[in-house]
Amino acid sequence: MRVGIFPAIVGRQGGGVETYEISLMRELARLPADDDWHVYCLSQSAVDAFAIEQPNVRFETLRPASRWISSP
Repeated sequence: MRVGIFPAIVGRQGGGVETYEISLMRELARLPADDDWHVYCLSQSAVDAFAIEQPNVRFETLRPASRWISSP
């Protein structure tokens, strides 16, 4: 299954919400590799914050960096 996620707070020092989004994605990535995860981020700092390197997890940095314009 292909699953897309749009974590809007990661990379913005969003405190508890950012911690939740990172923890959720890390746990989802641990599920069996049958699923393809597409994570749509607003900045490279968000991609770096996840620190996930798995073949079934793909990060896309959206442009422009405004979440109102970039929302998939």
